[in-house]
Amino acid sequence: MNDVWFPPDATTRAVRSTYAAPGTMAPPRMDFRTAMFFLLTTSCIASAFACFVGSFGIPGLRRVTSPAYRASLASAGIAFAYRLLYSSKLEKRDFASARKLVATQTSTNGFHYLLYIACFWMAPRPVPTVLAPLALCAGLQWITIAHKHFAHTRFYGTLKLAALHARAQEGMMQAMMTCATMEISMAMVLVMELFTPARSVARFVAYANYLRMRYACDDDTVFRIKYTYMNSGFYHREFWKKIGEGAGPIVDRLGPVKGVVDAVKRWFTAGLKNKSGAKTA
Repeated sequence: MNDVWFPPDATTRAVRSTYAAPGTMAPPRMDFRTAMFFLLTTSCIASAFACFVGSFGIPGLRRVTSPAYRASLASAGIAFAYRLLYSSKLEKRDFASARKLVATQTSTNGFHYLLYIACFWMAPRPVPTVLAPLALCAGLQWITIAHKHFAHTRFYGTLKLAALHARAQEGMMQAMMTCATMEISMAMVLVMELFTPARSVARFVAYANYLRMRYACDDDTVFRIKYTYMNSGFYHREFWKKIGEGAGPIVDRLGPVKGVVDAVKRWFTAGLKNKSGAKTA
């Protein structure tokens, strides 16, 4: 089952307060899948933190930047791959069912983030900011599991994790918008890299296709959390909308360049499904 992320209304606050009170309710047992996600998200967060600290060039810590970068990417990648693996179930043993399964799984956040990880795993050097969306999603999953299974413990109260959990819920939309912003902003890193000896056209093309898939993504589950706010594509479209509003007037005055931009825009948005299920231009 997924961990559903409810909006922080008065009812759910009351339920959480009752649950969080020590001794009022026996905590649910942690199953194998939950334990896997808890361990992997812990590794992702801790490794990302070590990578960020090491990237400041602090003597003695600089050497951990690269291995911590790889460890964070690997931890998140294993978690996403594990989710895809156990959720892949064929309705029938035929080609049509297999094709449907592939189409379904390749449109998920898990598959998309595996592509994101692959793009930056191939980077010639660590890019710590790449880890931000992964660590943020991992943090939300981690605090959800901690609240569900450890709210009765002393360390949960000592570290004031209940307050952190509440703030995380209230800031869910901002967190998802931050993830989308960071993912889109990383495209500029790859564009600038094209003008250096470390350039990789293949990686740039792969990432452009990744962002195209994110634009049309209608999945609202990351790791095991099923959010109730919006799907991932919504946040990407909102950010691109802001870019369009700012750059549109400039592009309109560039004559032939506008035609190229419009062609790219048509390609980029071609996979978006409207509410009726039809493809948009």
